[in-house]
Order: sequence, then structure tokens, then C-alpha cells
Amino acid sequence: MQADLYMSWQLSDHASVYIEQDVLHGAAEVFGMMASQDGERYIKAGSFLPNYGLRIDDHTAFVRGGNPRSNGDGLLWEANYADSGFEAGAEVAEFYLTGGVYNG
Repeated sequence: MQADLYMSWQLSDHASVYIEQDVLHGAAEVFGMMASQDGERYIKAGSFLPNYGLRIDDHTAFVRGGNPRSNGDGLLWEANYADSGFEAGAEVAEFYLTGGVYNG
């Protein structure tokens, strides 16, 4: 089961604040994000999931944390793992590149 609350404030055409609260597990993502005018580049800072794996809001999908009832499924991190830091990304030709500095 999962119960999430999502909030997003659009501060300007290219700046926003995002909050996601997992009510059942107490995990939260809170970050600010700035996008370029063409939408091909961004920077964000705050507490958020690092950009790895598939970002699917489905607790039955075997990504990130895997199935908590069995061993060996999924990645090494918990399903709701969030880290504080800075991330930047850009779409270059047909590729989407991201990089970040996190405290964990």
C-alpha cells in the first residue's frame, strides 16, 4: 500500500518548488528547480531521489527497492530513499545527461 501527497508551486515560467510526502513511510522529497527557457537544461537543489532507475509510482514495480517480502530483488537502496544535494541535467542531441552531488 502507499499513500502520497504531492504539491507543486510554479514560481515563474522556469522556477518551481516540489513537495512529495509519503504518508505511510514518512519519507519526503522537497526541492526547488530551475529550467532553461528551451526546457532542455535544469538544475535542482533540495532533498530528492537521486536520478537512477525507473521513476514509477507503483509499489509493485520491481525497481529501486524491489519486493520487500523477498531477498535479492531491486537495487541496494530503499524504495523511498531521498538524499540532499544538487543535480543538473541537459538534453544533448538524442541523449539525456544528468549529474549530481549528494550528501549520502
